[in-house]
Amino acid sequence: MRSYQFLDTFKTLLSERNHSLLYFNMTMIFPMLFQFQQVGVLLRDETRNDLYALHIEDPDNPRISEEHIIRFPMTMGLTGRALDKRHIIVSQIGEKDTQRYSAEIDNFMNCAHVKNIMIGPIFDAKGEVRGVLQFINKLGKP
Repeated sequence: MRSYQFLDTFKTLLSERNHSLLYFNMTMIFPMLFQFQQVGVLLRDETRNDLYALHIEDPDNPRISEEHIIRFPMTMGLTGRALDKRHIIVSQIGEKDTQRYSAEIDNFMNCAHVKNIMIGPIFDAKGEVRGVLQFINKLGKP
């Protein structure tokens, strides 16, 4: 049953032709699909060489303008480490991981308490980093 759920979910995502709707759907679908409290998506801006998040208030009228974009440097926190190492970073202690965790980027969605976090880079077919997925607070046993 779970495999069909994955297939249906990715079929929906892959059919999305609008950048902001794809982003919005990922943030809404991934928490339920992967059983996390929240999932953040940061995309890479190649021209500025930074990461950005979209603030979409109305998915029926998704406009992308500078006022709807939140930017972050690619070197901060656990997110920066995942990008630098090019692999998934897991912290079972989340915000208490004071040596590596940076609330500004690792919790840009403002989750009340980050108990655990898993962050992984998003690669394109050529192996270039296109963004980062942040999975916050695994539901059930982490």
